[in-house]
Amino acid sequence: MLRRLIRVSPWAVAVLVVVMMPLGGAAQQEPAANDGHHLSEQTTDVQALFQAQWGQAAAQEWVAERNAQIARDARPLPTPQNPGLAGPRISVIAPGNGENVWTASDFVIRGTATDPLMGPKAIDRVEVWINGWRNTPGAIEIGLAALDGGGGWSLDFLPTKFPSMNSNLFVYSHSSYSGNTSVDIVNFNIADHR
Repeated sequence: MLRRLIRVSPWAVAVLVVVMMPLGGAAQQEPAANDGHHLSEQTTDVQALFQAQWGQAAAQEWVAERNAQIARDARPLPTPQNPGLAGPRISVIAPGNGENVWTASDFVIRGTATDPLMGPKAIDRVEVWINGWRNTPGAIEIGLAALDGGGGWSLDFLPTKFPSMNSNLFVYSHSSYSGNTSVDIVNFNIADHR
C-alpha cells in the first residue's frame, strides 16, 4: 500500500502543480479598481452577479463599475450660478438603473427636466455624457437632447459605437431662469445580445 502511494504521489504532485499554476497566475493578474479593491474581495452575491452577467470578463466589468462609482463620488455637482434659486429637476427614464441596452439596435435615451419655479419652458439645454463627468478625461459627449417643451427630452444613442461594458450616463439640465445646472447619473449596461 505504501508503494502505491509513492507511485501515485508524483502524479498527484504534477497534477496539483499544473492545476495550481493557472490559478495562481490568474489571481496575480486580477484587475484592481482605482482604490485597490478587487472583485474577489466582494461578497459572494456580488461575485456571483458579475460572473453570471459577464463570465470571464466579470473582474474587468466590476473594476469599470467601481471606478465609475469612485469618480461619481469624488466629483462635486455643478456649481450654482445663482445659489438663491433651486436648480432644475432632471431625471432619466430610459435607460433605468441596471438596465441592459443591447448593441443589436439603436436606443433612445429619454427623461424629464423642469425648473421648479418656471416649469419646463425654462429648460434650455440637456447634455448627455457617458462614462465620465462632462469635459473630464475619458468622458464622451453623446450630444444635446431634443426638448419637447413640456418637460420631456430625448436623444438617439448608438450603442454599437461602444464596447459591451457597464457604463454611466451623466445628464445635465440647464435652466435659463436660474442659470443653474443639475445632473442625474444612471448606471446601465451596454450588452451584446446573445
